Amino acid sequence: VSPSNVIVEAIKKAEYEDAVIVRLYEAGKRRSNVTVRFPETVKKVATCNLMEEHDHALSLDNGSVAFEMRPFEIKTLKVSFR
Repeated sequence: VSPSNVIVEAIKKAEYEDAVIVRLYEAGKRRSNVTVRFPETVKKVATCNLMEEHDHALSLDNGSVAFEMRPFEIKTLKVSFR
C-alpha cells in the first residue's frame, strides 16, 4: 500500500462470500492518492461499507487498484481471488 500514511488495519475472511476484506485508514491528516498492490492475481476488487455491503467495483491494473482517500477516512475493500 502506498503512500505510507495509509495503514492496513485489518485483513480477514469476508462474512458471506468467498472473498477477503482489507480495511485501510488514512492516518496522516491529508488527502491521498492510494495504490494497493496484491501479491496474487485477483479477479475483482470492490469498495464496500463496514457491513461488507453495497459493493462498488474498482478497476484492476496489473494486480493493483488506485483510489483517493480523505483525511482520516476508513476504506473497506472486498477482494475476490476466484
